[in-house]
Amino acid sequence: MATYRQVFISFWQDSYILDLDAEGKLLYIYLLTNTKTTQCGIYELPIKVIQFETGLDKKVIEQYLKKFEADKKILYSKETSEVFMLNWLKYNNIDSPKVIACIKKELMQVKNKEYVALFIQIAEKFEYPTDELKSLLDTLSIPYPYPIDTVSIPYGEEKEKEEEKEKEKETYICSSADADVCVPIPAEKPSDSEHTAEDGGAQSSTKTKKAGKDGYTQDFEEFWSHYPRKIEMKAAFRTWNTRLKEGISPQDMIQAAINYSKYCGLQKTETRYIKHASTFLGPDKPFMEFVHGVPEIKEKPREEPRTFIPQANFKQRQYDDSMYERLKEMSLGGKK
Repeated sequence: MATYRQVFISFWQDSYILDLDAEGKLLYIYLLTNTKTTQCGIYELPIKVIQFETGLDKKVIEQYLKKFEADKKILYSKETSEVFMLNWLKYNNIDSPKVIACIKKELMQVKNKEYVALFIQIAEKFEYPTDELKSLLDTLSIPYPYPIDTVSIPYGEEKEKEEEKEKEKETYICSSADADVCVPIPAEKPSDSEHTAEDGGAQSSTKTKKAGKDGYTQDFEEFWSHYPRKIEMKAAFRTWNTRLKEGISPQDMIQAAINYSKYCGLQKTETRYIKHASTFLGPDKPFMEFVHGVPEIKEKPREEPRTFIPQANFKQRQYDDSMYERLKEMSLGGKK
């Protein structure tokens, strides 16, 4: 169990959260941050515990749990008293082998086995490594009970409906940068001017950028070559594609990486304090500050160091002449 949970500051400006009253906001943030939460976002939480820790009335809790389920934010099993936060993986990366191992142990403890299968489906949708998790399906004899499109992945930030149907030997040609409407065509001869799902449907000024052997596009690899901190490349590529689908051009993100690298150099920023690329391109979009140049660095004028000179204050007491003589001898090391 973690000692803290991360909540994006944009949570409070989210349109879904803004529409909730005070009790709804309290319950939602509680579901994200209570002591029962796990790495996989599935945990046991009886209503009695919710009552005790939030002070909310049982009827109010049940009312909002039904609302959150209807809005596809959570699933709640009355039989097992388990909560499944459907958007958990969008904001909590599970690329690390240690995290995967932890999640596997947690999933084995989940009582509602249908939640386990659904979790693996959602993880696949976000392109997380799931081979080790899939072994649980055979171990626990779990079928896939839900189609993946029954789950609303984003929580509160925006209502998105992303239906990604991958078909072998097909390329999806999108009618706009938003890539909302795509038509499958044979992938043998894609046109230079057409936009494919490979680069998130974003328009390129030259030829369509093809993916490399690791699945990364040329534009992303150029971005990565300029970015000052090389860590969690897969997570960065996912957020890169999300921004492309929102209409952000790859050139803007590449230029932002170049400018951010210069900024870190001017600031002499230690590597550990440089943002991860997935955070730099994340929902709060801090990269936008660096698209048009390096932000001005305001240096504070340095003050001259102050020197403290101790001075004897003989006015505090009245001394006779013999005392003054002794003090002089002490200051001269016994020499007159």
